Amino acid sequence: MIVPEKSDASLSSPGVSVVPGYTSSPNERPSDVQSAMSQEPPPYSEAGTSILSSSPPPVLRADRPPRPPPKGHSEASHREASDLLDARQPGPSSRAPPSPRLHPSHMQLVPVQPGPFHRPKSMPPSSPRPVSQHPYHSPSLDSESSPRMESKSCNFLVERKKNSSLKGVWNLDTGLPVPESLHPPISEFSGFWNEMDKKSQKAREKARKKHEGGGWGRKKSTEPYQQPKLANEGVKPNLMLASNDGGVQADVNVSASDGVPRLATIVAESNDGSVKLTVNSPPDQSLRIFAISMDGSVRVRVPSTFEGAIWMTTEDGSIRLSDGIKPRLTTFSITSKTARCYLGDWQSTHFGHTGDPSSPHSPDSEDPFQSWNGPLVHIYSRDGSVHLSYTGEDTSSTFSKAMRSIYNGIVGSGDTEGDKVPAPYIQHSPMEQEAMLPRMVWSTGSMGPSRAHPH
Repeated sequence: MIVPEKSDASLSSPGVSVVPGYTSSPNERPSDVQSAMSQEPPPYSEAGTSILSSSPPPVLRADRPPRPPPKGHSEASHREASDLLDARQPGPSSRAPPSPRLHPSHMQLVPVQPGPFHRPKSMPPSSPRPVSQHPYHSPSLDSESSPRMESKSCNFLVERKKNSSLKGVWNLDTGLPVPESLHPPISEFSGFWNEMDKKSQKAREKARKKHEGGGWGRKKSTEPYQQPKLANEGVKPNLMLASNDGGVQADVNVSASDGVPRLATIVAESNDGSVKLTVNSPPDQSLRIFAISMDGSVRVRVPSTFEGAIWMTTEDGSIRLSDGIKPRLTTFSITSKTARCYLGDWQSTHFGHTGDPSSPHSPDSEDPFQSWNGPLVHIYSRDGSVHLSYTGEDTSSTFSKAMRSIYNGIVGSGDTEGDKVPAPYIQHSPMEQEAMLPRMVWSTGSMGPSRAHPH
């Protein structure tokens, strides 16, 4: 780029502003000066050495009023020309430029005190609101992995799940006065637990017709047929938990707010899933518990003060009783599929002795476990094991306890939970760690590593 030559007038008048590329003439008009000033100056690298760099900066007059726009130019064109002048590289000018805009990096930040509506950083975050305090929280809206929150007192409650498991804590109050009109219909309480009664009702109706006669070669009996009442006929459980496609895991706390002990009936059943039921109750509380699973194991924990009939059945599984249950258990019959027992003093309750044995229609001729309407624990699984233990009892097997003791001795665990001492062999090589761990060889009974290690 060719740099235009500077005139003598510009050299002789150092205080006069010179615009590069423009030669002033005595006959130029103000509009020509404005047009020349609006031109973009060349970069400093291309303009070369100019007297502008050595001239002293002009004295800026802040009290000078702004120059009115020249005649023949509109206000918009004047504003555009002013913007172009502001965008030029800084240098001396014949007029006072507007106040320069500071770069954000040169601006000094002034600390601003937070207003009263700001929360100081030192204030701890507010604790989340408990789920139980949310007025619109519903357990049915919870996901499958999240557990059900503890419910308030309930009585004659039916809770069913169709495609998910059922888990939570229920506080059963047998003294809660729920009006009869608010009870669920009797059909809502039907399930596997009273299916046996339905079959028995059909069989008894058939026996009644046979007794009354009316067929070929049989005389019609004049004596009325006395059909004994079933134990669960017309019974509404105080709490029924059921799942069609999922397990049931429930902790039930039984109490009586009015102080009057009543018989509490609790049902927990699943069509496809395991059932785990834990019951807590005062010593004077009578319980009837039905825990049934069509495809899964069933585990029931009862209070240590419970006394009543025990009826456990499994079609494909094992029957397991805890070590705390066995000393107080009277076994009437036990096979690979069924165990019929009584926990406690069965003679004082006259279990199996009610009625007159000489009467063909007396309750004694029926199965005492089906006609018994007192305290009962009925556990059934069609495909799974059945377990019975006390609430809070350690039901680990002897082998598990022995392995736990050996593990605690190796890793140096303390008596308290979570008190773990670092093992001394963790700094060794993997082969040395395996050599130091005890191994049980069931075929020979010897102790030692499974293979020889190179020395």
